[in-house]
Amino acid sequence: MLKLHPSITILLIISAAIPLFFIYSVGGRSHRPDFPEFYGLLCAHRGLFKNAAPYDRPENSLGAFRAAVEAGYGIELDVRFSRDKKLVVFHDDTLKRLCGEDIRVCDLTADELASRRILGGTEHIPLFREALDVIGGAVPIIVEIKCPKDEKPVPLCKAVAEMLDGYDGPYCVESFNPKVVRWFRKNRPQVFIGQLSDAFLRDGHRGADYFAMHHLLVNLAGRPDFVAYNCRHADAAAFRVWRNIYRSPAAAWTVRSQKELDAIRDYYDCYIFEGFIPDENKMNENKNDNK
Repeated sequence: MLKLHPSITILLIISAAIPLFFIYSVGGRSHRPDFPEFYGLLCAHRGLFKNAAPYDRPENSLGAFRAAVEAGYGIELDVRFSRDKKLVVFHDDTLKRLCGEDIRVCDLTADELASRRILGGTEHIPLFREALDVIGGAVPIIVEIKCPKDEKPVPLCKAVAEMLDGYDGPYCVESFNPKVVRWFRKNRPQVFIGQLSDAFLRDGHRGADYFAMHHLLVNLAGRPDFVAYNCRHADAAAFRVWRNIYRSPAAAWTVRSQKELDAIRDYYDCYIFEGFIPDENKMNENKNDNK
């Protein structure tokens, strides 16, 4: 019998263990909650918004949410804390892009934020409660929890969860922060929870955090039910493992044209879009082809 040198044996064991660890780490929890609305969902990114004159339905505004409900689309929206720990709907860390002020959202109270007009139009920065009241359970929503690195996730997660506990409508939750995903898995196991990610290394990002996000190694902590992945990188190896080995759900972000939607629709289950109105006849044709 061939006797291998101990160092070679160790190397072989490590070589075999690495891919097994990778496959294990990117997998979600084995018993995911039911969320049938997710499959085939066309979801308006930050509402069915238009960041142009007359600025009556800019992104993440009540006007954009009303427009999405009227059109029958799902809604993706962003939730974060104000300075006084109220839940507000706003994507960016600062007000600079949408309100012209270089100040962080977390440095203003909810009332101060409500006094600002998005892009100088008629819409204010809404509370999460206001958004839920406007949507009223009419369409599914994807709630993205914005939790910066310098913020403790537990108070924010608790506040979002407690508000959603009383919401009568279909929803799921997602975040780039794996600590948020893990908190919901442990404390709200009935909620369909997703890990947001991207092929960060392809875009020039470097560092351990980006490496873990790119390769979905953060799933080891969060054990998400679905992954929301940049639709431009459906060929990324980690994403393909997630889809092909685990047959797990995936959401595409952010689809910006019908051409792009047609190209990626077979790789995802849910489509977060902006800047165009999807051709639902083509989506229905695709469903029929897959029966």
